[in-house]
Amino acid sequence: MRVRTCVNRTVSRTREIERICEISVLGNVAGVFQNTNPMFASRIKQSADAAEGARMRLMNALRVVNERIGSHPFVAGQHPSIADCTLLAALDFATFAGIEMPTGCNNIARWSVAFHQRPSASA
Repeated sequence: MRVRTCVNRTVSRTREIERICEISVLGNVAGVFQNTNPMFASRIKQSADAAEGARMRLMNALRVVNERIGSHPFVAGQHPSIADCTLLAALDFATFAGIEMPTGCNNIARWSVAFHQRPSASA
């Protein structure tokens, strides 16, 4: 029973951080991009306030993810998971959108350099 509890906690932690990466990071990158990129100007009513709100939520989410990564080699701990893939996509989209990482997110920066070196990251 103890092993099952440990596995369930790992799965729950992975799913939790993956949802943060998906909704709070990727979703807010999309919000900034849609409200600032000229490509969307004729498609949606862009709002500087909406872009700024998304940018602030994004920065807060990145700080949370940075804390969660800590000194771990991967987003959800010792092994790669869907959380790493989601964060990779979100950060690559942020780079494409011209959104810079907030200062102090050293764990994310370290993780990003290491994860981009994996063969699967360039696939």
